[in-house]
Amino acid sequence: MQRLGLILFIAAASFTDAILTDFGLRLGSIGEANPLMLWLYQWNAIAFFLLKLSLPLLLLLVIPKLLSKVLQNLLYLTSAIYLCILSLHGVWLLEQFTTI
Repeated sequence: MQRLGLILFIAAASFTDAILTDFGLRLGSIGEANPLMLWLYQWNAIAFFLLKLSLPLLLLLVIPKLLSKVLQNLLYLTSAIYLCILSLHGVWLLEQFTTI
């Protein structure tokens, strides 16, 4: 069950990242750091969103069959990376919409 929670968190974080990235790109306030995702976004924003959501959800099919400790640690690492990415989006939003 813990693994399912991590996968669902990663999926939610990935989709939130996609929404905030789209918002920032439309405002011209941020850039997409991943060149492949930038290309996909410029080609088709819907495809960008679908990929951002589908990759973590594919984990639901693959991970339950794999019980490795390494995979569990990779899920933790991925969650931590998404927390950092979402924190960067939070800082960007604060800078964008507050006057200091």
